[in-house]
Amino acid sequence: MQSPAHFEKLDSKRFLGSVTKYLKRFCGHHGSPSLSDRSSPILRQYGSPLDRSNLNHPEATKSFNLFCHTSLVQFLLFFLALLIPFASHAAAKKDRGAPLGTFIAGEPTAPMIVIDAGHGGTDRGARGYVPYCEEKKLSLQTARLVKKYLDQLGYHVIMTRSTDCFIPLSKRVDVANQSTSNIFVSVHFNSSRNSTAHGVEVFFPDSKEKSTRSSSSKKLADAILGRVIRRTSAHSRGVKKGNFYVIRETRMPAVLVEAGFISNPEERSLLRTREYQEKIARGIADGIDRYFKDRWRSAT
Repeated sequence: MQSPAHFEKLDSKRFLGSVTKYLKRFCGHHGSPSLSDRSSPILRQYGSPLDRSNLNHPEATKSFNLFCHTSLVQFLLFFLALLIPFASHAAAKKDRGAPLGTFIAGEPTAPMIVIDAGHGGTDRGARGYVPYCEEKKLSLQTARLVKKYLDQLGYHVIMTRSTDCFIPLSKRVDVANQSTSNIFVSVHFNSSRNSTAHGVEVFFPDSKEKSTRSSSSKKLADAILGRVIRRTSAHSRGVKKGNFYVIRETRMPAVLVEAGFISNPEERSLLRTREYQEKIARGIADGIDRYFKDRWRSAT
């Protein structure tokens, strides 16, 4: 039988240990005999330390009050201890789970990107037959997907057109220059008299003078081409200089992507599918993300 002296030892210091140690101590009293006088016979063991026979003892009452106070404190500390790992895991996941080029959507530090869907409206661009398709439609569908993936990464994205409408080249350039965007990417599809021509190529401004814009455009073109080829397994036609108006007149790094040949029957069949368009779009978005990732690494 537990004596009253047992409860006299239960001071506050013994209750301020670790949660695990405390719980073991508390659970150890379960099934102990009642705290009656030493002269009282032991008739039975009570199933709970909170049994009336236990609680009627003055030392038990004193210790029980101490238990209630300390158990509340221990419970709160135990609850907070449980929350800390979850909070740490969430913070770590946020830091390492997303690509380096990922931003929290809406933050002003996220780069601004102009995505230009080539042609549109009365300007149908290149066309292919059997099956029939138009460049303006493929460009818009792919550009929308690029925007979706960049939005998911947290970039600010502006499209020169989001519907089937005609936008003059000068207006497209104005959209880019007036928006203070960081880069400009124009999405197109190729055509050739040679129906066997196939693959992806990316153009950057043909600048006679070496400039930061020119070198940055080249790096952007390399990054996009590499990622598109990785996603699609298409033939790489390389990165080339081009004198296209929209990449020549924009003030920021700019590229023009020719994502495949509509004039090639086999490639045209692929280009018309949603699955392949998503591969192209993901490749372009990956390349853009890679470009900014490399810039940050070189700046640190």
